[in-house]
Amino acid sequence: MKTLSIILSAALLAPLAANAAFFSIDDTRPDETIFITANDFESGLSVNGLPFQVGLNSPSSGIFTEASPISFDGQWITPGFVANFNRTIYFVEGRQSTLVSDILEYSVIANGQSARIVGRFTSDVTGDLGPLPAGISPNDISFDEHWDFSQPFLTAIAFSDSSVEPVPEASTWMAGGVMAILVGARQLRRKLTPA
Repeated sequence: MKTLSIILSAALLAPLAANAAFFSIDDTRPDETIFITANDFESGLSVNGLPFQVGLNSPSSGIFTEASPISFDGQWITPGFVANFNRTIYFVEGRQSTLVSDILEYSVIANGQSARIVGRFTSDVTGDLGPLPAGISPNDISFDEHWDFSQPFLTAIAFSDSSVEPVPEASTWMAGGVMAILVGARQLRRKLTPA
């Protein structure tokens, strides 16, 4: 009982965990549109210069055309753990290709207790965006269909249509998770059942 009291006291005295902001760019839709989702940008996130999401627990999503680059600008709370930098990621059409499918450009700007991410996502409307520019670092080329550009207190990911395989929908992931749990439970039951 004494141990339980200590644990409960520590939990009550501990600071509440900060919500992490979330940002996703999904260019895998078959209709050549881009699906964007965001949440928990305390100071707001704009897309193409228009307010898109602001505040905690107020998720927003929208569908945008690939016809022109999509710009984004968002600010979230991060207690001084972010460094300033710029990055450009080139998604290529396949492992043997040098043709660019999508380009993700972003800058992270530290601002004391908050940080700002500014950038743009350019997709190939038809075909590709041409060959990789000369002198690109291999670290700035993505052969996968996604790129994780998360920062402290920000989960951010871009999905490209560079892969032949589409990204599964949430229901597919959920069904796979349920199947994995059922298989695991069945194996555990076999181990615990005497022979």
